[in-house]
Amino acid sequence: MKILRYDRLDESKDSVINKPRLSVLPNGDQILNITDICPKTLPFKERENYKIILEMVEKNQMDTIIFPSLGKLGYNKLNILKIIKEFDDKGVNVSFEKENIKTKNEDNSSNTVIYSILNFLISLFQNEDEIRKQRQKEGIEKARLKGNYKNVGGKKPKLSIDQFFKKEKNLACLNELKKGNSIRKSAINSNLSTAQALKVKKFAEASGRL
Repeated sequence: MKILRYDRLDESKDSVINKPRLSVLPNGDQILNITDICPKTLPFKERENYKIILEMVEKNQMDTIIFPSLGKLGYNKLNILKIIKEFDDKGVNVSFEKENIKTKNEDNSSNTVIYSILNFLISLFQNEDEIRKQRQKEGIEKARLKGNYKNVGGKKPKLSIDQFFKKEKNLACLNELKKGNSIRKSAINSNLSTAQALKVKKFAEASGRL
């Protein structure tokens, strides 16, 4: 059995914790431990180790991925479900310790009950997400007509977008992102928190800078 255990932490004083580490179970099975240091709001597919995990799965180097809990995959329910289905469709047994959920049975056959629930929830949350986006779009349009909408998210900002990117660290972070660096690496190189780097990325994408 080829097992990968994934975790996410907000921060860590251990400088090597985000690097792959091997551990051994009592039965002799080896587990590759991978940890991302990032905000929980950062989508799983934008995290530093996602591409590494996906590559290992596609090369058949991993057949089981263990998560401590569903929350380690992010906060967006629809995205979480889609990621689970993506790995399950590739033949990987996705397991969540806290919720005691596995997408495969002991004989490696699909857990049809979990799979049915998964597809149902994806459809449900996808519909909710589309309704939310439509309502948000309608709300923004109404605010624009009234002259109240002036920035990303419809909230009155402390700084304009231009002022935001005139700040030295924010601009440095933007340049790092333009180089193709990850959120975490861009944050480190520009001396910002990962949360602020994520904000820089979102503002840059919304304003056409990235």
